[in-house]
Amino acid sequence: MLFIRLLKFYIVLLSVFLYACQDQASTRISKKERLVVYKELGSLSLEMDVFYPKDYEDSEEHPAVILFHGGHWIGGNKSMMHPVAKKFTAKGFVAFSVQYRLERENGSTPFDALKDAKSAIRYIRKNASTFKIDPQQIIAGGNSAGGHLVAAAACTDSYNEPSDDQNISCVPDGVILYAAVIDNGPTGYGYNRIGEKYLDFSPFHLVKANLPPTLILHGEDDELLSCDRMREYCQALIAKQNACSIKCYRDVGHKLNANIYHGSVSMAMQFFSEQKILETPNNHLK
Repeated sequence: MLFIRLLKFYIVLLSVFLYACQDQASTRISKKERLVVYKELGSLSLEMDVFYPKDYEDSEEHPAVILFHGGHWIGGNKSMMHPVAKKFTAKGFVAFSVQYRLERENGSTPFDALKDAKSAIRYIRKNASTFKIDPQQIIAGGNSAGGHLVAAAACTDSYNEPSDDQNISCVPDGVILYAAVIDNGPTGYGYNRIGEKYLDFSPFHLVKANLPPTLILHGEDDELLSCDRMREYCQALIAKQNACSIKCYRDVGHKLNANIYHGSVSMAMQFFSEQKILETPNNHLK
């Protein structure tokens, strides 16, 4: 009888141990791992969610992807980019999904949002060793208004938070634009809110040499900014000796579907590996 009781006890212990190990492994890439405050403005704390790959503890450095949601600089939230963040972690990236100031929540402007995007990139680069990431392998991706923030952070010297250490670069090493609203001029998106400040805010009007390689994913039927305009942007980047690749999807509007986001991960890995931003997929990334 004592033997049977002991046997049951050890079986229960073993079951608990195996369940804990299984749960830890399964949540490594499927759940939010860490919440980090990257910026404080008075009583407002701006946060980012951090997702880690399975081999996080086994490698000294990982590539990083920092993601910004869309919402017209008015609404939205960082959880909108969680699905694609998890896809990147499954391929060996440390992924960050960022909160930034919004008109609906904070009474803020698109210019404030851009300051936050720059602050977030600087924070990640400054703390690269803490996150075990390579500070020269930081890819930034954004949807719609978030895509604008990513592209603008790379090309404008304006709109920096005074408290930021501007000796730390806010320029990502690579850019992914998901249905991004990168033309804010008189015939583009958001001019009614941006006005003449578009000249140092609109990535379309700030193309220059030495910008990071840019991957563009856009709907052929986008209602906010046409794919033809994005092709012009890509060609302008190439004309300045920058790397750019664009994919326009037929019968897709401004809202990209999940398959496009999920497929973007392998496209990004291939493109940025070709541009020598990432290690080749057969080396560190899988």
